[in-house]
Amino acid sequence: MKRYALPVLFVVALCAAGALEFAAQRGARNVATKSTLLTTLRNGGADPSQTLQRAIAESGLAEQVRPAAAPRADVLRVRIESAPFETVLALLTRLEEREGVRPGAARLEASAASGRVDATLDFPLVTR
Repeated sequence: MKRYALPVLFVVALCAAGALEFAAQRGARNVATKSTLLTTLRNGGADPSQTLQRAIAESGLAEQVRPAAAPRADVLRVRIESAPFETVLALLTRLEEREGVRPGAARLEASAASGRVDATLDFPLVTR
C-alpha cells in the first residue's frame, strides 16, 4: 500500500497546481474585463442600448424581443417573450459579469410553453 502513496500524492499535487493556475488565469481575465469597463465608464460610458442589443443578439434572443414602452425617460425597457428560462438567466449573468450592467427591475413570468418565460427588464440609464 505504501508503494502507491508517492504516485498518488504526485497526481494530487499536479491537480492542485492545475486548479490554481486555472483560477489565476480566470482572475486575470476578470481583472482585465473590469479594468476595461472602468475605463469605458470614466470616458463617458458605452451606449446602454447598443450593449444590450449586442448581448441579446449573442445570446440568441433577438427574435424574442418585442417593443415595450419604458415607464420613464431614464429607463430602457426590454421585453423578451417565450424565451428559454436558462437563456434569459444566462443573458442576465453575462450582462452583469461581462458588461457591468444590471437591470433595476426584472419581472419573469411563465410562458405558455413549458420551460419558457416572458421577461420584462428595466435598465436605468445613467444621466449626467
